[in-house]
Amino acid sequence: MFICTLYLLYTMSKTEEQEALDSAIYRMEKWESKKPNDDDWLYEMKVGLKDLVQEVLDKPGKRFRNQTDFIDAAIELYATWWTKPLEAQAFMHDPKKKPTIEQLAIMKASVVPQVLKNFMDATKTEITIQDIDRFLTGHPEYGENPKDRDPQEKARASKDDLGKLRMRDLDVKNFIENTNFEIVQTLDNQKEIKYDGWPLLSSYYSRLLPAKISIVAIADLMYQRKDKVIQLDETTLAYIYDIAEEFSTELRKIEKKLVRKRFEKYSTGLPKPFLDVKINATQALSEKRWKDRFIGKRGKGENLEKLGEGPEFFNGILSALGLARAFYDKDKKKVFLTLTTKGKKFYLYHNTCIWDILENNPDDDAEYLGSFESNEREFLLGEILPRLKLEMKLVKGAIKAMVDLADFGPARAEHLDTEFSKIVATFVDNEKDPDFVGRIKNMEIKTLRVATMGRLSEMGLVKWTIKDDTKSVYEIVDPIMAKVILKKK
Repeated sequence: MFICTLYLLYTMSKTEEQEALDSAIYRMEKWESKKPNDDDWLYEMKVGLKDLVQEVLDKPGKRFRNQTDFIDAAIELYATWWTKPLEAQAFMHDPKKKPTIEQLAIMKASVVPQVLKNFMDATKTEITIQDIDRFLTGHPEYGENPKDRDPQEKARASKDDLGKLRMRDLDVKNFIENTNFEIVQTLDNQKEIKYDGWPLLSSYYSRLLPAKISIVAIADLMYQRKDKVIQLDETTLAYIYDIAEEFSTELRKIEKKLVRKRFEKYSTGLPKPFLDVKINATQALSEKRWKDRFIGKRGKGENLEKLGEGPEFFNGILSALGLARAFYDKDKKKVFLTLTTKGKKFYLYHNTCIWDILENNPDDDAEYLGSFESNEREFLLGEILPRLKLEMKLVKGAIKAMVDLADFGPARAEHLDTEFSKIVATFVDNEKDPDFVGRIKNMEIKTLRVATMGRLSEMGLVKWTIKDDTKSVYEIVDPIMAKVILKKK
């Protein structure tokens, strides 16, 4: 979309499109030579972007002779735009750089007809208005004015955002590693809204990988905005969801190829990808629920108000796990989000599923080993889940049951259901709050067991198998970690 981007540069102030051009084409690093006043510069193509430039070079029409020609043109345009903006218009009307039909289709939706006609005449394109209209019939998304689009539609229409995020990996990690999240404080008219204190992960959070990809997307946004606190508006939510949706699409393709069974799927808990940019009401509700659960939502807690915290809470898996903090500005009516020190630590742990998935999934039906690395597993079981008292009691109970039954084979679902029932009953007896007790008593034990064991399987602590008789059985695959957990008070 080079020509269309050139037009935008002339008509707008610095926008996301320009920033994308800046980061997607090249990185300039000053070269310190032996001469102290030497102004030479070394141009280094950012890792992974070579293919994007090559894609431009391979397009019909030979707009650029080679990589150098393309990069020179990009630098010259960008420098001219910021130093002599009036002269930048000449670049946009260069007949040697004829626009593509996709670019003209977007311009048709974004500018008045006369401006489009002038641009087409100046570039001497052979594409006609009729050609553009025919193209738009088959690709209606190009005909929408971006300003009229829902933020999620815009995010979904933007392709390979996960790939771009991966290419920024080292830069983002360096930014997060050097950010001190402990110093983040509430600003004027803000108050911190905390997790409601429920001692158990919701059964809706049957997997924790969605929390990891949300943290990865949040960290990426912090790097892009150069800020350790981001506003949790519709655009932010859309970006995080879009990254998770693209990740889900990638995983599902691999799972289909490897013929993964339901309990072996990495994509469980991630958004179900939608084929179209526009979605129906049912899909929109599913999308909203995922955002509320795996990013977070401001609202009233389901248990009693806690002394000193006020009636409002920020719930969702990130808050429940203690990975993120939220602030509410009542005057601006806006929610802001930052990471905790543990959220930062969780982000910095490498995850093969997210960063190396294409390179590390063989074509054969390899055994499912979970979604997390061993250090992530130790972190989640040793530092994160213990903050949720009932959750950790269930984890310990499950491990104890599997250890006790090891000599007789894998633990069956009914064994764990019995153990979970005892643990919940004991926990309820020790609680004094009637509302709290009522909510726990209404929970279905089977649902608790499925969610808890699904997470332990995903963490690589437990192997979960569904037999031919559809019965679930479980066995420990990391006995060392299991012993460590049982020893914890």
